Amino acid sequence: MSDIFEKSPDAVTIKVGGKYFFVDWSVKGRGFGQYTFWKEGDKIMCDNECDSKESVKKVLCMLVDSAEFTDEN
Repeated sequence: MSDIFEKSPDAVTIKVGGKYFFVDWSVKGRGFGQYTFWKEGDKIMCDNECDSKESVKKVLCMLVDSAEFTDEN
């Protein structure tokens, strides 16, 4: 099983389904997972799979870093 963690590339993808926004991720040496975001009233909810806020932020930074910006100077 540790093989899988060492071979997993650093990657992040997004999917949208209904009212949900999914962030699928993999990080070499750490593993893989999926965060789910949705809105309940005025609150943005996140199913973080028991990961810390810092871990979720790192994955979201990977998402931003892999994005192509349309208005970049």
